[in-house]
Amino acid sequence: MVNIPGDICDEIFENTEIKRGTVIRVLSHFPDGSQRYKYFIAVSENVNIEPIIFVITTSNIDFYLKHPNFNNDAISIAANSIPFFQKVTVVDCRQIYQFHKETLKRNFRDNLLQFAGQMPKEFMAKIDEVVKQSKLIAKNQKRLILGENF
Repeated sequence: MVNIPGDICDEIFENTEIKRGTVIRVLSHFPDGSQRYKYFIAVSENVNIEPIIFVITTSNIDFYLKHPNFNNDAISIAANSIPFFQKVTVVDCRQIYQFHKETLKRNFRDNLLQFAGQMPKEFMAKIDEVVKQSKLIAKNQKRLILGENF
């Protein structure tokens, strides 16, 4: 791992545009002491308003296979259909996370966050449709994701 000075990390972060559909990879720490990367997709209708809204993805799909009643709020991605998802992956639109840019910048500086890429527009349209139809996502969260006129 290359250790880049903090001011250079900050400049790289500031020059990397976070927009709707940006995928970040975050090293997450779990209560059992383990760590693994989790992928988040920026879904805020306006990423200039903080906090930025993200949904989480998972390649651990057993839950979705065992509980198909939650699949209305999830989208499956075939393995390797998007370069940064080598395994079958589920986007769980119910699991909404909010991050401030300062937190994202700090995690980038600490090498806990990487930019993975950009989701295709047609996939973002699927996320919007799931969010719009969901009975489990609160209206205020829907507004942040879809805009005022959802």
